[in-house]
Amino acid sequence: MIEIIKNLVAGMAKHPIILRRVLKIKEKVYEKIAPLTVTAVTSDEPIKKSDLYKYEEKPVKEGFCWAEEKFGACWFHVRGQVPAEYASGHNAVIMNIGGEGLAYDGDETVDIITPILSVSDVLQPPTAGKRVLEIVKPDGQVDALIDCGYNGYNGKFINGATLKYAYIAKVHDDISKYYYDYVTIALLLCTADKNRRIDDKLQKEIKNILCDSYDEFSKGNLSAAEDILKKYYEKKQDYDSVTYTLIGHAHLDLAWLWPERESKRKAVRTFTNAISTIEKNDGYVFGASQAQMFEWVKESHPALFEKIKKRVADGSISLQGGMWVESDCNMPSGESLIRQFCYGDKFFLDNFGKTSDTVWLPDAFGFPATLPQIIKGVGKDNFATIKITWNKNKFPYQSFYWVAPDGSKVLSHVSPEGTYCNDGTPLAIEKSERKIFRKKRKKP
Repeated sequence: MIEIIKNLVAGMAKHPIILRRVLKIKEKVYEKIAPLTVTAVTSDEPIKKSDLYKYEEKPVKEGFCWAEEKFGACWFHVRGQVPAEYASGHNAVIMNIGGEGLAYDGDETVDIITPILSVSDVLQPPTAGKRVLEIVKPDGQVDALIDCGYNGYNGKFINGATLKYAYIAKVHDDISKYYYDYVTIALLLCTADKNRRIDDKLQKEIKNILCDSYDEFSKGNLSAAEDILKKYYEKKQDYDSVTYTLIGHAHLDLAWLWPERESKRKAVRTFTNAISTIEKNDGYVFGASQAQMFEWVKESHPALFEKIKKRVADGSISLQGGMWVESDCNMPSGESLIRQFCYGDKFFLDNFGKTSDTVWLPDAFGFPATLPQIIKGVGKDNFATIKITWNKNKFPYQSFYWVAPDGSKVLSHVSPEGTYCNDGTPLAIEKSERKIFRKKRKKP
């Protein structure tokens, strides 16, 4: 992650004109069209939605600090109306609350807000992180409750949680598509220093494509601007390549830098966002592990859990791991690890009629030599992690058979990028490809 951030900063610094153009396109994706009326109920501990009627909603404005202490809570009630001249288009609510939020339409969870999570989120319009809520009703009305938590970022809490803005925006989907096509090529340019395929000639070609396309965009010729990029995307491949398959994932430590009650709320936000993304994107697959997380959602939000069951059945949610939680493998005994699988698989089979054939432990520290024997013993065939890449001594393989002392072996994979938060940008792909290519060049 740190390497990718450095490459992003260094790459964009070398091409300041292209960076400015990226930002200019980005600011055109959402057009502010109407304000929102916002009221709030604040509390130290979360208030159940069913108990909200007991509290008075107070009007608030931009700049309102709703939590000064970490893990504070708030319910925002947002109301508004899309102007008649924008009624037929795609409209959304844009909010920056300085924390995480779960939006409700009646009793149904529909969307979430969250701060920056990865490198690519820096580039998300309108601003870093997920600020867009798809909560505008078909008649153009906005009337939604948002359950918020001040959880900081990566354990850091600065200046409290503040409502920075909240408004209705017209979504220019055509510009959004163009923006992501444009920024992807711009990020490819950022890999030039380390990318073995980008020589001076190709680097110049990429810059010309970006400049020519933006010239058309700036003149209002969006179709012509897209066509220039389209030719590049459709260019015939004349080099050896690696095919990547990306699956959505939201790794959640069930007890980390927040209270357990917040883990339960994070689980609901995670699955709400996954379902929303699946509904908006054909072919998107979300992978989820940890039966405990599923059970929490089942207990607190049964309607959401029914949606999860439907998506597991149609394959758009992929069960991972088979364990009750993504277990530590250093402290537990062999029997304890086996119980993780027994309870996890039982929950998955009872609720979804299927389980996983892959043990998914991306964030566990250390693995005993006997783990392949346990994995095979509970009926699993594959193993995946990234944590081995955190060692000072670099692990030499990406895909390999891991063999236990008794001869049991499982097909194992370690992400070449060394993270379970791959952002899917050329920066991440180039880093992975560079490591894979280095292994291919080495003689056995």
